[in-house]
Amino acid sequence: MQGPHEPGFTPGGESLGDPAASFREIVHALKPGGVFLAIDHIAPHGAGLDAGGMLQRVEERVTTTMAESAGLRSDLLKNADDPLTNSVFAPEVQGKTSQFMMLYQKWGSATAFAWSAVGGTTPPD
Repeated sequence: MQGPHEPGFTPGGESLGDPAASFREIVHALKPGGVFLAIDHIAPHGAGLDAGGMLQRVEERVTTTMAESAGLRSDLLKNADDPLTNSVFAPEVQGKTSQFMMLYQKWGSATAFAWSAVGGTTPPD
């Protein structure tokens, strides 16, 4: 989903719907084990869902709270029983280790331009 801020957007005073109901419907539509990807622009801490209308942004915690309240998990690759100190091949954790997933992008002329366009002077090192 691109834009979880949209439920906070009220063009002309008209609501686009109930955010909690939207997330419940997403959960209903997913098959067991299905995943949901949410991407949006980060709003400052304390902005709440109202920032969706003013800034077209949403706080990460607002989206996470709505998703988790509807029954989704954000710790997909975490295993609380993994002591994190055993080899991944140890029989007691093999196939059940905590993992992380990151998305990276190589900086180049196009990303440098995009960085400059949002107020930065140069891409971060």
